[in-house]
Amino acid sequence: PAVHDAHFSKDRPVTVGCAPLLETFDDVELSFEKRFGMTVYRLRPVDSPGLRTRIKTIIRRLDEAGAQLAVLPEASLDDTLLEYWKEAAFDSAGRDREAHPLRYLLVGSGPLGSTEPPPNRAVLLDRWTGRELLAQDKLSGFTLDARQMREWRLPHAPAEGVAEEYITPGTGVRLLDCSLGRIAVMICEDLSRSIVWDREL
Repeated sequence: PAVHDAHFSKDRPVTVGCAPLLETFDDVELSFEKRFGMTVYRLRPVDSPGLRTRIKTIIRRLDEAGAQLAVLPEASLDDTLLEYWKEAAFDSAGRDREAHPLRYLLVGSGPLGSTEPPPNRAVLLDRWTGRELLAQDKLSGFTLDARQMREWRLPHAPAEGVAEEYITPGTGVRLLDCSLGRIAVMICEDLSRSIVWDREL
């Protein structure tokens, strides 16, 4: 409903904050396996007390920086962490909107839902209402080549060949119209493969 719109003013710039979340491979669960005659990989964050503390710190620092919109990275979200983001963001919103200007949070993307394999889904939250405003499934998987796996020192990676991202791809681009404008979310490879979405968008 319009009463819940963020009401971004057209006369004031919107401050956007970006924040890293995962620090080391200890924060990441990365696995390689054979499926359908090819090597695939799965990537998800590891939920931990330290990561949850980091989430609260990120929200506080975004508020302190005056951010109204925040963007977190790909592969830093799963179902459990999504619920934690919702609680932490809503509970810390407060009534003083000047002290807590952060309104929209794109809380990253990751394997969400019960589909096998799950999509790599990004979620945009309204911090002040606790609602999910937009969910977007990654349209195109990322292929790791042998050089990347070697240079990035990915644990348990195959020594040669390629590994495909094991996800259920999205089927289209979802849009959100609000006072900020028309919002769409593109994840990683989707930006460079516009033939999938440019006409629709």
